Amino acid sequence: MKRSFFLLLPLALLLTACPAAEGPNPPEPPEPETITQLGRVQLVETTGAGFPESTSAVASFNEVPDVRAPDNPFASSLDTCFITQDRDANPPFLGSPGGVIPGRDLDAGEAITVFAGEQTLTTLRREDGDDPFYLQDDQSLGALPEVPLSVSVPGAEFPAFERASFVGAPRLALGAPEASEPITPESTFTWTPFTPADGYSAVFLSAVQLDPEAPENGVFLACLASNDGTFAFPEATKAELEAAGFVGGELFAVGRFTSRVERAEGAALYLQTLRQEVLFTGSGL
Repeated sequence: MKRSFFLLLPLALLLTACPAAEGPNPPEPPEPETITQLGRVQLVETTGAGFPESTSAVASFNEVPDVRAPDNPFASSLDTCFITQDRDANPPFLGSPGGVIPGRDLDAGEAITVFAGEQTLTTLRREDGDDPFYLQDDQSLGALPEVPLSVSVPGAEFPAFERASFVGAPRLALGAPEASEPITPESTFTWTPFTPADGYSAVFLSAVQLDPEAPENGVFLACLASNDGTFAFPEATKAELEAAGFVGGELFAVGRFTSRVERAEGAALYLQTLRQEVLFTGSGL
């Protein structure tokens, strides 16, 4: 059964609760200095709907134009939705932080090490070729452990970072709607809000409406919501759903993104997690 829709990441982003701050995210800091190198290490935990609990780790390091990379990469996409009938299309908010277009791949050292507490969780090793890239050693990781997570980058062309910390965040549990309820343009989503004290967070919500006569066809919906505990579709999204013929679909996956950034020597390293639960039970994907 093919389930490619927005699974996310190997995309398709510690998980002890942190002290709360005021508002859904801490205030934006002053505009950052420009950078010429952009790195990202992502941990993606997937649970639910017949999936074995698993975690994938991905890392990328790139040359970029002289740009200002935002501390909060979610800010410009919060409370927006992406609607498509192409199951292989990914929402733009799943792309490079802040929409920065990455250039040449950079060498960041032989191995990137992710730690769970004081223990090694996984290692991503450099694969040499025309451009260096990194692959995860252990492809059978289970769910993320409930301990602080960090990463070390040894450095080469991209600078070194030592035990840089990921943001701690609990899994997302929807209060409404229930997984069995149809998703309509009038649906309202609720959950316990969460504000990290040391970074930024956002909530990922996705749904699918399949054509029972042609289950290979469908309308796919993904939204990035402020982590303030409630979300309803904006009027513009409702109009898009109506135009696409979306009247009642099924929850596909929900999750919580977190992100923080460390900077050094003209480089920004984004540390991101996604803890997502797959709720889809249909057979059309």
